[in-house]
Amino acid sequence: MSTTIDERIVGLNALHDSKQAEVDKLLARLNTGSDTAAEDLANIKKLQDEQVVIETQVEEFKGIANRNSAAAAFKSKAAGSANAINAEMKHSGARILGVTEGGETVLDTDSKGKTIAYSSGEHLLSEKQMKAISDDSYFKAFDAYVRRAGDLDRLDSMDRKTLAEGTDTAGGYLVPVQMLRELIMKKPAPTRVSGRVRRIPVSSKEVVLPRVVYSTDNIYSTGVRVTLTGEQPAAATTARVTDPVFGQTRITIGTWMMSMPLTNDLLDDAYFPLLGWATEHFGDTDRLLEDNQILNGTGIGTRPHGIFKNPGGTDEPAVTLSSTANNIDATQIRQLPYDVPEQYINENTAWVFNRGSVGKTLAGLAGVSGEFIFRMGDYDNGLGQRHPDSLAGDPIVYSAFCADIADGAFVGVYGDLRGYYLANHTGFSVRVLTEIYAETNQVVMLGRKRFGGVVAEPFRMRVLKSDNA
Repeated sequence: MSTTIDERIVGLNALHDSKQAEVDKLLARLNTGSDTAAEDLANIKKLQDEQVVIETQVEEFKGIANRNSAAAAFKSKAAGSANAINAEMKHSGARILGVTEGGETVLDTDSKGKTIAYSSGEHLLSEKQMKAISDDSYFKAFDAYVRRAGDLDRLDSMDRKTLAEGTDTAGGYLVPVQMLRELIMKKPAPTRVSGRVRRIPVSSKEVVLPRVVYSTDNIYSTGVRVTLTGEQPAAATTARVTDPVFGQTRITIGTWMMSMPLTNDLLDDAYFPLLGWATEHFGDTDRLLEDNQILNGTGIGTRPHGIFKNPGGTDEPAVTLSSTANNIDATQIRQLPYDVPEQYINENTAWVFNRGSVGKTLAGLAGVSGEFIFRMGDYDNGLGQRHPDSLAGDPIVYSAFCADIADGAFVGVYGDLRGYYLANHTGFSVRVLTEIYAETNQVVMLGRKRFGGVVAEPFRMRVLKSDNA
């Protein structure tokens, strides 16, 4: 295997050198002021993209070779260790044949959310022992036991009794459990949408945005036109323009809150900074709220008006059909960016859809001969890189709040998300209220923010619908 991999690496390096030679040749022609500068630049970019793919493949082959060498070395070392152990035990007539299970520990949760450990087998802890050695009093007694060199007679009766609760089956004392100051939990979904919309600070409970009502075409911004009148206009109104039509876009501000009561005893006894964790968790929830409302806000009452509220309606983003029910079509995906007027194609233009459904489907799209559509150059087999990270030259912004592919579902949006206005009245804040529940030995964490949103410039984006009609 090693020889074959070495040969492939040599071949790829030679291919890389040939690409570089072509790049050098094109660069030399550019320096002479060639008339084919635009074509040369495009070819240089293509060649350099292919070099990146080649470099990645070389590194992958090197990694395979290194891992294979490490595995062979480990196998040799393991065999040597087993032989050495068996040689040491030869005089006793014993020989190591293998390893068997000594027991198991199962973690479960009771009706109150408390974690319980069930153990079976030798040298494993029972629930009673686990509880005993986790208590603060056991830490104190064990420390005293160690400091007195294991002399029980020098301990008071209370410490001896406490240590007895942690006695193992062999008569020794179990070492106290160490609780790490961290919490095992899932990570929240990434929030990438709210950072791409337009944020406007406001100070009232409703915002009114004046706008020009014009939908005749995507060339002019109003109905104002110029007229050829000649030297003497036929009438005073011959050159009169059509008066612009003005309208209003409204954003209603809503108040959002969340609260979490905590007992003072829980805060005192927690092994990790509970208040800090709760504050961070509130912040995660706030960011998820914004992403969800920007995309799916119902617009009912004081809720934000989301992008997917009513695509295709008046003053809403236009819709492009996927041309296939319950699926998406590569041709439609490739052509969709051309449905957005070119004046709105810029550095903020992006695709937004979820990763587990639409992203997965896009990654698996293949041509007639079976090759993957989303590749980086002719030498990429579609498996060496993470695909796709971009479509038609624009980045993909994955959001867990976009719908899965289904018949009639709005599965994504393309365009400049600054067409969505997010009005911030009061930024997210967290307060700890210590007085209101003091008599019940509780404090309350209160999170609060005020914001609203609407698609103010729907012409900046286009919604993709999984449908053929």
